[in-house]
Amino acid sequence: MTSLKDRFATVRPREDAGTRTSNRYDYQVNWSILLLLKMLQSNSQFVLVMDYYDDVILVDTLNDPKFARFHQVKTKTPGNWTITQLSRACGHAEPRSIISRMYDNLNLFRGCDVRCYFISNASFRVKDVGGKTLTFEHFDFGHSPAHSDEQNSLTQAVLNDFAPPLAADWLEKVKLETSTLGINSQAATVQGEMLKFFSGQEVLASHITSIYEALYLTLRAKVGFEQRFNDFLAQMEEKCLDRAEVEKMLARAATRPQTAMTEWSSIELDLQQTGMSLMDRLKHKRLGLDYLARRQQGSADAVKLHKRLRQVIETQKSHVAASQTLWDAVRLCQIASSSLKLRTREDELAAAYLVEIFEVLHDQANSTGTKTAPKKSRGTK
Repeated sequence: MTSLKDRFATVRPREDAGTRTSNRYDYQVNWSILLLLKMLQSNSQFVLVMDYYDDVILVDTLNDPKFARFHQVKTKTPGNWTITQLSRACGHAEPRSIISRMYDNLNLFRGCDVRCYFISNASFRVKDVGGKTLTFEHFDFGHSPAHSDEQNSLTQAVLNDFAPPLAADWLEKVKLETSTLGINSQAATVQGEMLKFFSGQEVLASHITSIYEALYLTLRAKVGFEQRFNDFLAQMEEKCLDRAEVEKMLARAATRPQTAMTEWSSIELDLQQTGMSLMDRLKHKRLGLDYLARRQQGSADAVKLHKRLRQVIETQKSHVAASQTLWDAVRLCQIASSSLKLRTREDELAAAYLVEIFEVLHDQANSTGTKTAPKKSRGTK
């Protein structure tokens, strides 16, 4: 029998022809963090693979996986999912329906220990064997057979994309699950679950946001990794996060000082005190967090800019510390670096300086135990 590892090494993932909104990415990543927390409680080894073959794959190991759980993650508002909607063809590229895409993975890895899950914020309307349509938050076709009409609808949708005979008992390996994660306030919901997870552990509540952002940015980078390799396993490794990496990340995030990402409200207050308009404050926040995300993901341009800006800040450190506001320090450094030809737009450079100066000042404060941040604007408390 062919092993899962051999299948992963030889089966080319299908191209994702559909477009995805940032909201869809947010939900996929936030739901994945909840899955990580669940797996961390299990004491077993695990690997999460992001956006490869399916939205999220859970395996026990990449070295010699014994099982694979494929998760298709999709939001819906308003209303619930129906079997008709899961069976409906969409687009021209096969497989065209939700159920066909799930079957595709079962078929590609036929003979291996695989299951397919459809995850959503919405519930599911399914006609049971007695002919009554009920709302379910969890529906396992292997344990709760649906009405023959529902099964026939799903089977026909698959047959529209795949030639018979279909893999034996394929529908029994399909599960529908409603997540506790809603569409709104996703970050707050996930951080609330993280608070529960770390209850009783030596993790400060103030570090929860740091841990959340570290996980979110890492998983988001895995989703966004698009470089194609001829070695499918090598590409899969670039898209995955295992238990050991997660535990190291949690340890680092729980002990690191607060960053511009977690403390942007402080930067926001500083900018507000300078009289900057709301639109400009929002723009600098967007550009600053985008720069920080690219830097943490290892973007060559962002890392290079980070090193150059830190050099400028070092040469101006006494003036930076004496500045009335963070924005004054930014302007000071912009002038000092005007001859460097950084090839960065002025607003993007200012946002990057906001991030770097904030972090430098907080690093100094943490190392000396004294407050080294720029002074408050005159007239403020």
